[in-house]
Amino acid sequence: MYTPLARQFLEEMLGYERYVLRASVDAFRLHLGKTGPVEIVINDQSQHSLGLSVGDVFGSEHGARVVQELSPLIFTASYKLLDMVMEWTIRENGLTCPPGFEAKIQVIGTTPTLIFPDILGTDAQLRSVAASLYRELLPYRNAITHNVWGKNVSGDLQFNFQKKGQQFTRMVPFQDVLVFAESMSLLGDLLVDGPLADAYKLLTIKWLFDRIDTLHGEAKFNILQPCYFKVVWRTTTPSAGSVQVDLDEVRNRVAFQAGNAPAIYDLTVEAQSVAGMTVWRISYPNLPNTKFITLNEQWDTFRVST
Repeated sequence: MYTPLARQFLEEMLGYERYVLRASVDAFRLHLGKTGPVEIVINDQSQHSLGLSVGDVFGSEHGARVVQELSPLIFTASYKLLDMVMEWTIRENGLTCPPGFEAKIQVIGTTPTLIFPDILGTDAQLRSVAASLYRELLPYRNAITHNVWGKNVSGDLQFNFQKKGQQFTRMVPFQDVLVFAESMSLLGDLLVDGPLADAYKLLTIKWLFDRIDTLHGEAKFNILQPCYFKVVWRTTTPSAGSVQVDLDEVRNRVAFQAGNAPAIYDLTVEAQSVAGMTVWRISYPNLPNTKFITLNEQWDTFRVST
């Protein structure tokens, strides 16, 4: 269950939707402009520094308008990605996946023995929110697909339709559409990548789910926006032995900069020697929970230049 081959199949299933959602969210962010992560530079024998990089990249106004015009399609693509995750889950449990969204929702909601993948399996609240989004947004997804749903006003989805004698009226702001898209894009990333969840992406999904609690109706995770840092550890290569990094020092500096917010970081180590510079780049999930890290031969796969 949930083998590498199964994840490859999921990746192929989600390919188009993941691309559309990521491209849409990124395009609109480029139009607004974006701020890069804070960089913390730690010199192991001298003064430390803190920098803020700003990406001066802007998308065109025309591109932003196109994304807003595609808001209904972004909404349905987000729902479709969630649907394929649920369908994959049903099939991985050895069950026959029934046709139709309502039938799949029934299986998800009434099969207590169902084993969910990775973060959906280990985090009951996250699983509950995902299932609620799947259930609660179905009428709106179907209405858009059948082209009798309401109107799109600058990306805001103003729903106004009837189904089985029930009137559905609600407004989903464009920002909520983008948040839904980003959360589904990240969920797809985590499930395709496997059980070693990227902590930053997981925290980000929870934070994003809190921002669209009016769509799922579940309790909030109540976490602050996750903070991400680029940490650069600068040192000299010792005459004997391997380069060593004080991870406790790194964690303390990240915690100080983050305040009370959850925070993670990627670590770049720059070691200078007479022969030149050696650089390692290690992402957060690969960093050990130890006081120090010794960059011996087992870390060679993270070495990017010598």
